[in-house]
Amino acid sequence: MTIRAIVGLAALNLFVLGVGAGVLWGLRGWRTWTEFVRLCGVAYFLGIASLFVVLTLELVAGIPFGATSVALTGVGLVLGGLLVGRQRGHRTPRLSSGHDSLRPSLLGAVFVGAILVYLEALFRPGRLSGLGWDVWASWVPKAKGIYFSGGIDADLFASLPGPSYPPGLPALHAAAFNAMGSADPVTLHLQQWFLAIGFVAAVAGLLAPRVRGWILLPLLLLILLMPDLRNRATDLYADIPLGYLLSVAALLVILWIEDSRSWKLWAAALLLSGAMLTKREGMLFAVCIVVAALVATFRERRTLWPRLGAASLAAFALVLPWRVWFMAQNISSDAPEAGYLGVFDHLDRLWPSLELVVSVFFDYDLWLLVPTLAVASVVFAYLGGARREAVFALTLLATSVVGSAWTYWSNPSLEIGRGDGLVNRVVGSPLLMVGVLLPLLLELAWQGRSEPRVAARQPVRGSLLSWRTAFAVVIVGAALAAYPAITLAGGAPSFPSFDDCVQAPIEGQKVRVVFGYGATYPEAVALRDRALEVGFQGTDVAQDGCGRVRVFLDNVPTREIGEEIVGEANTVDLQPTVELDPDD
Repeated sequence: MTIRAIVGLAALNLFVLGVGAGVLWGLRGWRTWTEFVRLCGVAYFLGIASLFVVLTLELVAGIPFGATSVALTGVGLVLGGLLVGRQRGHRTPRLSSGHDSLRPSLLGAVFVGAILVYLEALFRPGRLSGLGWDVWASWVPKAKGIYFSGGIDADLFASLPGPSYPPGLPALHAAAFNAMGSADPVTLHLQQWFLAIGFVAAVAGLLAPRVRGWILLPLLLLILLMPDLRNRATDLYADIPLGYLLSVAALLVILWIEDSRSWKLWAAALLLSGAMLTKREGMLFAVCIVVAALVATFRERRTLWPRLGAASLAAFALVLPWRVWFMAQNISSDAPEAGYLGVFDHLDRLWPSLELVVSVFFDYDLWLLVPTLAVASVVFAYLGGARREAVFALTLLATSVVGSAWTYWSNPSLEIGRGDGLVNRVVGSPLLMVGVLLPLLLELAWQGRSEPRVAARQPVRGSLLSWRTAFAVVIVGAALAAYPAITLAGGAPSFPSFDDCVQAPIEGQKVRVVFGYGATYPEAVALRDRALEVGFQGTDVAQDGCGRVRVFLDNVPTREIGEEIVGEANTVDLQPTVELDPDD
């Protein structure tokens, strides 16, 4: 991990935000720049989902993947969004308006500060995280394969666990490798940190005009502090990004049910496409969201169902290129092991699967009070008159629980139990979806009626430099400064370089002659071919474990012989070095 890698990853995520801003402009535009700041989290995930869709299409079409292609893809999406926005008559935004300001709340500042401290604390485990089994066995190798080869290697995908899992997330990780300058899987964990920030910004931005701060902020903090989410927040598994995409999509759908603003439905459709290109469970839970929306809008089916159907079909259509590709490559399908009808031959697994999912869903040690409060909020909102929103949340909860149980029921090879922690990952996405609906449902219950209505907002009165504003700024500023100050008090963090991953030769042990390093396989292969051409037979290429591709001749018996080879190579314009060969 290096400063260069962290800066590159930060630049990539700013790029993603810019892409999403272009897409958001095409969908709805924004009247003021302060309104965009409020919606920047939504824009960020629209950028993630858009890149998942287009990069997947380019990969299956055989377009070479690299920094240039990713940049051009982003530029194309931004230009497309600007063009659509112009056709729809979106006007140039103003800096701000008087309605954008709110009276500062000291209680709100306390919870904002707590959320900031949480995100600051999350940075450290992100910077130092290790690799879980699925990560090094599947997700990172796929990303490295795309990064080093510039495309999808069907044989590589077929040889890894989850061969038909979509390449959306590996493509993003490969883009991160390009931005960082190497295939650095340690620094890559910080991508999850950026996703967490985007998730917080998206939920807060969508609900801030609709939900009172003293309801929204404590519940958002409670969601972030759920032990299972907190423990897995920086893992490179696809489950957390999947949960974020699905949760923001579900929130957009329920808000669309409230006010019928079409941009929310189409933004949700794009996020659902991104979720389906993240992991195969994305399709299952996307169906749950669509079914919940259909049930909740049953009374308005003549007007709302056609729009919902069109958005759903568009979302599923964007995923088809990947499914056509992996079927054409004869890669194992992601269908359930027992088949869609064969599950009835395993009825003995039905109840144990459902019992397992329900018990995990309501496990306090994993999720604190979030699931219990979610169920209670559904009841309160329904009794308060918010029937459609309550029905949506309840249907989403029920179908997601059944869908999670179905993953166990339909795959007989999966052991029904908590031993491997897989059930936590399966249940985590629907629980996060239901959790983000909790603030809105409690707000509706508080209001006591179902008509769409923006929660009361207090305009700023008097000087912006009032005592209330000053104290709020001090609280938030202290939160921003406290954690870094405490961390730095223990000493500045260290950032190893590539040289730290090179082992010096040891007398009496075998060495390898290293002709050089390449950032990609094509670069390394070209150097290897030069070495082979001038007679250094046995020269090979392989990843060095530090994000580069090494070109080397190994199994050299002694350092002295290695130095002789170096001397011969220098005469033909090659400049190798001698390193310890730790594999022998």
